[in-house]
Amino acid sequence: MIKTNKLLRYIFLILGIALLIGLIFSVLHVSNQINTYNKTSGVVVSLKEETSNNHSSSQKNSLVYFPVVKYKDNQDKEHLLIESTGSNPPAFYVGEYVEVLYDPLSPDKAEINTFLTLWFGTIILAVFTVVSLIIGIVLFILLKTKDLKKYKQDGIAVIATVFEIKRMDNLKVNGKNPYRIYAKWEDKINFKTYNFVSDNLFIDPSDKIKNNQVTVYYLKNNPKKYAMDLSHITQ
Repeated sequence: MIKTNKLLRYIFLILGIALLIGLIFSVLHVSNQINTYNKTSGVVVSLKEETSNNHSSSQKNSLVYFPVVKYKDNQDKEHLLIESTGSNPPAFYVGEYVEVLYDPLSPDKAEINTFLTLWFGTIILAVFTVVSLIIGIVLFILLKTKDLKKYKQDGIAVIATVFEIKRMDNLKVNGKNPYRIYAKWEDKINFKTYNFVSDNLFIDPSDKIKNNQVTVYYLKNNPKKYAMDLSHITQ
C-alpha cells in the first residue's frame, strides 16, 4: 500500500505536468486564432442535432444542438461552419448573426467568436490540470519520506523515546488516516532536548515499537535534520 501511494503521487504529478504542457499549447493556439484570424459576420442557418450518450440509467439520452453558420471570406466566397461545441438548450438560434473568426490561409477553418466557443476546451483542460497538480503536490507533502540511507551513512544515531503515536484524523490518503510517531532525545552533553516526528505511516505502529524507543539518525551538528528508522515497521 505504501509503495502504491508513493506511485500515485508520481502518476498525478506527471499527468499534471503533461496536462500543463497541453494547456500552454491550447492557450497559445487560441491566442493565435484571436490575433491572426480574420473577422467576418455570419448567420446561423440551422442547428445540427446529435444524441448525447447519458450513462445514467435514471435519465434518457438528450439532444445536443450544434450551430451551423454560413459566412463569407474576404474573397466573397461562402463557407459553412459546424461549431464543435454543442448545448441543450441551444446557445444560438436560427437566423442569429454571429461574429466568425476564420483562418485567412484556410478559410474553411473557423470558430464563432465568443469566449465560450473559443476557450471551452482550454477551460476544461485547465480544470483537469489544476486538479491533477493539486493531488500530486498534496500526495508529495503527505507521503514525503526522508532518505534514511543517506542519514545512516552521514548521520549520527541516537535512541529517542516515543511519547506519542498519533493518528492524523484531519488527513486522508486513499481513504486512510496516516499515523505519526513523536519522540524526544535528550542531548546530555549540550543539555538540550530534541523532538522528532516520523514520516506518515499507513499502518498502526503501536505494536511494533519496542520499549517505547526508536532509532533516529541526524546530521552532524544539526539535529534538526534527521530521519527516523522505521524500516522494521514498514517492511
